[in-house]
Amino acid sequence: YIQVAGTMFQTHWTTLDRHPDTLLGSPDKFQYFDYTREVFSFPHIRQDCFESILFYYQDGILRSPKGVKEEVFLAELDFFGIRHDRITIGPYEHELQENYDHAVPEDQDSFQARLFLLLHHKSSNSTKIYTFIDIFFI
Repeated sequence: YIQVAGTMFQTHWTTLDRHPDTLLGSPDKFQYFDYTREVFSFPHIRQDCFESILFYYQDGILRSPKGVKEEVFLAELDFFGIRHDRITIGPYEHELQENYDHAVPEDQDSFQARLFLLLHHKSSNSTKIYTFIDIFFI
């Protein structure tokens, strides 16, 4: 587990090991290991920055988080030893919307389309209820 500013993240060792030239991919990470709680602890790292950094470890895509000043994000990258040239430039939110638009079935009244919209609109009450029930059973 990795604790960042009070939030716990979980990933596989092999995911981190894919980037041996970075802090989390090298043995240097153990200087941040809390042996009593058995977690890596980074209380000074911003959670929104770390989400982008962890996504880079998992999928190789590095995007600056929305609403974070560039110099703040670059400082976080420096801490983790991630080169700045790894940042993927592009309109992240726009690309996500395009992916959703293409994924929605053409027949908007079909069961499949309604289920898709139910599960992918995080602000809807039905999605929150579904998530609560899903987590309850897990």
